[in-house]
Amino acid sequence: MPKPKTNEEIIAALRSNDAYKHIDIDRELKKADAWCLVNNRRCTPKFFVNWLNRIDPPLGPQASRLPPASEATPSLPDDPVCPFCGTEYCLKFHREERGL
Repeated sequence: MPKPKTNEEIIAALRSNDAYKHIDIDRELKKADAWCLVNNRRCTPKFFVNWLNRIDPPLGPQASRLPPASEATPSLPDDPVCPFCGTEYCLKFHREERGL
């Protein structure tokens, strides 16, 4: 396989690489570009590959065993004490925040 020469070819090669299949390449490229802009750096191909290599892969089978968010949310009692943070009078805020 010939070595990619343009940035577009490099990005396409990264998208098709199995080592990075768990990563949203376009999103990470935008994040790396923003970091480089703020830190006065160039987002070179070498820099970007190093950026991608620092991203942890998903945990695997353990991650799939987590319950959906709807099942993990505790039921809300009728008393004014919030089950999320333990304080009073914020239960309405948490209901709105969580769409309950």
